[in-house]
Amino acid sequence: MDKSVFKATEIRYLWKHRGSKNYELKYLNATGNFITSIIFEDIRNGSQVSGKLVVSAGEGEAYHWPRLQHENLAPLFDVVSIGEK
Repeated sequence: MDKSVFKATEIRYLWKHRGSKNYELKYLNATGNFITSIIFEDIRNGSQVSGKLVVSAGEGEAYHWPRLQHENLAPLFDVVSIGEK
């Protein structure tokens, strides 16, 4: 999948068919071609978590993101691919 811009409907479809079964897409706000916020519900504990779309994360990036800790960064709990399987 070489697209770098997804419509909200495409994201909903991809998440439904290829996303993690641990998270349910609850809220997706789009302004034009830009996704401004994504809220998921963690079905394991019922909490709401925010999501971020990243295009073509490298293997090194995916390794380091969960380990980043800073007071200005929200913690990363999971990395989920919705690309081609």
